Amino acid sequence: MYLSFPVILFLIVVEYHSGNKTTGGHYHTDLFHLGVRHWVRFDDNSVSQIEEKHVLDVKHPCVPYLLYYKRMDTLSSSNAASGANNSNTKTGAHNSVLIK
Repeated sequence: MYLSFPVILFLIVVEYHSGNKTTGGHYHTDLFHLGVRHWVRFDDNSVSQIEEKHVLDVKHPCVPYLLYYKRMDTLSSSNAASGANNSNTKTGAHNSVLIK
C-alpha cells in the first residue's frame, strides 16, 4: 500500500506513567472518544471527561509513555466531519500531526 502525502495523523490515545520503573508505579490513559468527540481519562476506577488542554500537559513525575495516532483518511466520514476534523486539527494543535 502506498501513502499519498501529506498524511495527517490524529492523536487518539496517550498512556502515562508515574514512577521510577516501568514495572511499577502508576499508569493512566487519555482517549479521544470519536463518538462523543471529547477526551476521556481512565485512571484506575475513575473515568472522567477532560478538556483537550489537559492532554499532554503533565507534571513530573507523570510522563507520556505511549502515544497512539490514527490516520485521518482512515476515520469514517461521519467521525472525521464531527470530531477529528475540528478547528484544533486545522490549526495544528497537539492532537494532529502533518507528515510531508
